[in-house]
Amino acid sequence: MDAFKDLEDHKQDEIVVHCRSGARSATAKAFLESQGFGKVRNLLGGMMDWQRQFGA
Repeated sequence: MDAFKDLEDHKQDEIVVHCRSGARSATAKAFLESQGFGKVRNLLGGMMDWQRQFGA
C-alpha cells in the first residue's frame, strides 16, 4: 500500500489505467475515484483491443 501513497500528489492529474482486457482496470478506476481522484480514465477494451486497432 505504500506505492498508493505515492499517488496522493496526483489526485488532480489525468491518470490512465489499463490491463489486458479492460475489466480489472475498470475496477481500479472505480477505486481511485472513490479515493478522490478526479480525472481517471480506463483504456476501454484493454491492451488486447488497443493491439487489434493499432497493430502493435
